[in-house]
Amino acid sequence: MKVNYRQQINYSSINFLDWKFSFFSSDKGLIFTTFQDDPIADFSKWSGISKLVNKENPKISSAFLDYFSGRSSSPKISIDWNFWQFSNFQILILKKLLEIDKPVSYSEFARRIGNQKAVRAVATAVGKNPFEVVVPCHRIITKSGKIGKYRDGSNIKAALLQLEKQL
Repeated sequence: MKVNYRQQINYSSINFLDWKFSFFSSDKGLIFTTFQDDPIADFSKWSGISKLVNKENPKISSAFLDYFSGRSSSPKISIDWNFWQFSNFQILILKKLLEIDKPVSYSEFARRIGNQKAVRAVATAVGKNPFEVVVPCHRIITKSGKIGKYRDGSNIKAALLQLEKQL
């Protein structure tokens, strides 16, 4: 995915159960999250950028700690929407995901955006969400009610839904 990169990028990590959760931010807000073991390599794979500063953003860290401890149902964090070069459709999907508070199927989500025939396009856009957890793509499940795939593994998706008491 292409980026609009002109500022320092900070990253930090916290623990969630057996995983390390890492988040990246610009001076304008959150730009990427991952549960991958090598978060810098994962971010670089997405963005092509590897020059980062390991510097904690206390506001973002606090919001994630509140979420992962169960004190918050959803982390309230500013997103730098201008970092990535999204298509209008991707922006629509990501912003509509912010409205999802309970698990819904891809087909139901496509219906909610007004295009129930766009299930595959919706699934592709959901799968390219760089803001895991904050933009809750983990709340999109299969039509049959199964958990389905998740960028960092279905076991993490299940853990997030259990944390939110959605399973």
